[in-house]
Amino acid sequence: MKEKLGFGCLGNGTTVWDSSRERNNDYVTVAHISDDGSEINIRETISMEARNAIERDAIRTFKKKYSDDSSIPVIIMHEWNRKIKLEIKAWLPSEINRRYIEHLDILYKYVSLLHPITYGVGKNQIKLYDIEDNSDKYAIDFGSESTLRFKTFNEAYYCFIQKIGNK
Repeated sequence: MKEKLGFGCLGNGTTVWDSSRERNNDYVTVAHISDDGSEINIRETISMEARNAIERDAIRTFKKKYSDDSSIPVIIMHEWNRKIKLEIKAWLPSEINRRYIEHLDILYKYVSLLHPITYGVGKNQIKLYDIEDNSDKYAIDFGSESTLRFKTFNEAYYCFIQKIGNK
């Protein structure tokens, strides 16, 4: 990434600046993330790597705000006119897979699960969650047994449901 991003809370949300650029003896503000992480306003031209870093920060903030939600929602991204907004939608596993793999909906891009899907407690807990990997997108942790990685949500969810049925 050519930018040297800095993140700071300066009032209502997170200001993102590039310390490799200056304007009027101050670092250039390249984006602003709302308090809850649901909106990103990109103010300057930035590299895709910088944009991804800003999006990851917003998603972490967004997940923290909604982590106590008991449903199994997904986070989606809506972009229009250099403004990015994160929203929560409740999609079936097949819908998550279809939108992620086929990229059918240009307006709404699937981002991640809002929080892990869990079953059981302690060493017997099974957890399905997002991972950041180039080839795999989801993982299931079977407690002390093992961890499996999957490319699609459907594969991961099917395995998760099968494992629950065997308990």
